[in-house]
Amino acid sequence: MTRGADERYLSEAISQAATVADLDGVLPRTIMSVGVVGAGTMGRGIAAAFLYAGYRVKLYDKDQLTLERAVDYIKAIISRAVEKGRHTPDEAAVQESHLLSLTNVGELAEVDLCVEAAFESMPVKKAIFVELDEVCRPDTLIATNTSFLDVNALAQVTRRPDAVLGLHFFNPAHIMPLLEIVRGRLTSKLALATAIDIAHRLKKTPVIAGVGEGFIANRMAAAYFNEAQLLLLQVGSPDIVDRAVVKFGFPMGPFALMDLGGLDVFVAALRNRGGPDPVIHSVLSTLVERGRFGQKTKAGFYRYSAHDRTPSQDDDVLELAREKAAVCGIKSTSISDHEIALRLVMSLIPVGFEILEEGIAQRASDLDVVFVKGFGFPADKGGPMRWAANMGFPKVVAILQRWQAQLGGRWRVPRTLRELAESSTAG
Repeated sequence: MTRGADERYLSEAISQAATVADLDGVLPRTIMSVGVVGAGTMGRGIAAAFLYAGYRVKLYDKDQLTLERAVDYIKAIISRAVEKGRHTPDEAAVQESHLLSLTNVGELAEVDLCVEAAFESMPVKKAIFVELDEVCRPDTLIATNTSFLDVNALAQVTRRPDAVLGLHFFNPAHIMPLLEIVRGRLTSKLALATAIDIAHRLKKTPVIAGVGEGFIANRMAAAYFNEAQLLLLQVGSPDIVDRAVVKFGFPMGPFALMDLGGLDVFVAALRNRGGPDPVIHSVLSTLVERGRFGQKTKAGFYRYSAHDRTPSQDDDVLELAREKAAVCGIKSTSISDHEIALRLVMSLIPVGFEILEEGIAQRASDLDVVFVKGFGFPADKGGPMRWAANMGFPKVVAILQRWQAQLGGRWRVPRTLRELAESSTAG
């Protein structure tokens, strides 16, 4: 396939991702006002995204200091947007006037939509949903920004499960173009149609996902980041892995991306899902124990200067990787850039097919949209599923089977992939 064909494919995939067969003729509700619950990193970014799109936003947090810092942050990014020519001064003034901060949850009573952006803890989120269900109008939509928790379980604690869904933004929420819309078991067609309309108004690319741990994005990303950490134990340097991925076409490698997102956030998510793996996450866990959270602490897998976000290799991390590899019985080895990139991209394929088999995604092209728009997979290659199809399913299966014998059970061959390979061979 030519590069142009893959880019055309991706353009069509983006258009199709917002299409849901059973929504024909369903008109979205008009949403004017939005409540954002939680003024942390995600909450402030989500608030800014809605302000950019012309919504009136009420930002709620129990902690006054957190709220004040969030408002200062939002005003600063609005100012930067003016400096970069993205908004006019008049537009910025309107956006600031549309922001109201509050510590009284009762003031969310009249909003059309509430987006919960609290800590990734099911008990915390359930308590918020119970409170919002009591406070908000009966017709208010309630969404969660969770990246992996059960949306159905959150809906069940309310008296309006049909009006509950997931709106999973990606950090930074006011910049990243992807919005993963999670359709719960009881989410109404009206709520889903409204969420898709909101995504378009936010100028984001919506992808519809069903409920399942990690949905589409983080379930695929978990395989990718896990493989990167196993490669680190083998090659001994995050920079070797990152350079190979950038050479493949990603804007940044997995370790630079993890530093950007916050290593503490990754570990917190792992703890909520049973805890970090003692081998796979051995370096990551130790870095977090040492207070190295990534760019925000100027040290993670890399070091960062006070005024520069460019990652610099850190000898302490190289030594830590060698120590953990020895403890885990993993021998240091040299792996080519081609094989590093191949292993990282190929790690997405088995989980991608499993997501399709479980009905969590509507179509294979949705997975491509998610990884291009959410994680920087090179657009000129169409996305991981398109890349695998271009390689040829028999070849993909052969590689997975070889690696399964050499490297372990994570290199499984899902049923659908095997059937596609067999039909390709038969044809």
